[in-house]
Order: sequence, then C-alpha cells, then structure tokens
Amino acid sequence: MFEVLYVLAALATIGGFVFDVWQEYKRADDGGRRLRRLRPKHKKDRR
Repeated sequence: MFEVLYVLAALATIGGFVFDVWQEYKRADDGGRRLRRLRPKHKKDRR
C-alpha cells in the first residue's frame, strides 16, 4: 500500500507542476495578450 501511495503522491506532484507550468504558458501566450487587448476595448466601449 505504501508503494502505491508513494507512486500516487509522485504522480500528483509531477502532474501539478506540469499543470502549473502549462497554465503559466497558456496565460503568457493567449490569456495575457487577450486580456491586454480586451481591457482597452472595454474602456473605449464604456466611454
């Protein structure tokens, strides 16, 4: 049982790290640019 728990913990740690890196990459590539572009548009629309 301990071996299984150790493997699951290792996979969860690695998976979480990869997921965090993927989220940061996604934000930097798409999210950041989209948010920066949309913010001025929204301000102009409000005006």
